[in-house]
Amino acid sequence: MQIGGRFNKKCEQILFEAGKISGMKSGYKIAVEQVNRNIGLSRNEMRLYLEYMRDKRLIELITFGGPLLYGHIILTKAGLIKVGSIKQ
Repeated sequence: MQIGGRFNKKCEQILFEAGKISGMKSGYKIAVEQVNRNIGLSRNEMRLYLEYMRDKRLIELITFGGPLLYGHIILTKAGLIKVGSIKQ
């Protein structure tokens, strides 16, 4: 799969929303459904983005289940650094 600018922008949107919800705290359990409220991705799209960010060690996938396959995520320290660099 080729990762381009549009893909990365969606990842940044997800990270930014997760950062807002968590109050920029690592270890805070974030509901994926809550993150997706302002983004509006399909189940498959969200799964791909979350698995990519997990592989890049920006997030941890914590719980499974729910309408978006994954229930909760946690931002890693690297994820928080990335959120801090995003200009929204």
